[in-house]
Amino acid sequence: MADCRHFLNLVESALKEYDGDFQKVISRVKAVEYDPVPEPKQIEPAYLLNLEAKVKVIKKRLLKRSAPLEFK
Repeated sequence: MADCRHFLNLVESALKEYDGDFQKVISRVKAVEYDPVPEPKQIEPAYLLNLEAKVKVIKKRLLKRSAPLEFK
């Protein structure tokens, strides 16, 4: 559960830091969560596809929660 909270906080803070810039958020999360992991690890295209889906859901959730904030 702590890992889930950590991931959620990482994505939410990156969304705020990068003003909702999707690609910058993906790059930031990948740099923290994927790049440091030694081989063998999930292949990168599959990881990125899954990460994009997660970030989209978190971004949508964050926008609903804080309606006055609008990201690009």
